Amino acid sequence: MWNVEEWGWNWRHSKEEDCLPLLEVLKIHHCYSLRSLPQELGDLTALKKMFVWKCYELIYVPRLNTGLEILEITECFELESLPQLHLITSLRELIILYCPKLKFVFHGLRHLISLEVLTIKECPWVVIPKGELDQLVALRANSDFFHIDIDEKLIHDQEDSTTTSETRGNDDDDDDVSA
Repeated sequence: MWNVEEWGWNWRHSKEEDCLPLLEVLKIHHCYSLRSLPQELGDLTALKKMFVWKCYELIYVPRLNTGLEILEITECFELESLPQLHLITSLRELIILYCPKLKFVFHGLRHLISLEVLTIKECPWVVIPKGELDQLVALRANSDFFHIDIDEKLIHDQEDSTTTSETRGNDDDDDDVSA
């Protein structure tokens, strides 16, 4: 499957309940040429965990099931965008690593009321407004378990959240934020 560029099947000609109705875990890895994932992933209502690793050419991740609990995306070097993650309120773990072209501004983190683990590393164009992060930390303050591990340079004051400075990503600091 290393050379697969497009993945899909004709779900529309099947009954919705016949399309992988019990699939809870989806692992997509080492599909080096895969450029996109099927739009219908959002229709997999039983899907709880999704892992996407080493899909170097992947550009786009479609809307996902709002019942998803774990999303891990690693080494997707061409990934440019993510779906509206704040709508996935059951998300417990969000891990995004080594996605250097991902341009994403996190808005609505406070809606991720189940979030326990937030890890974002080596994604220099991701922006996390400081106010959003503060709200998330306050929301989880009484939680038994909550872990944040993100590159500090991703956090910006609310006014700075739209910054697209050409120097972003060139800072060699390895400062991390942990909570």
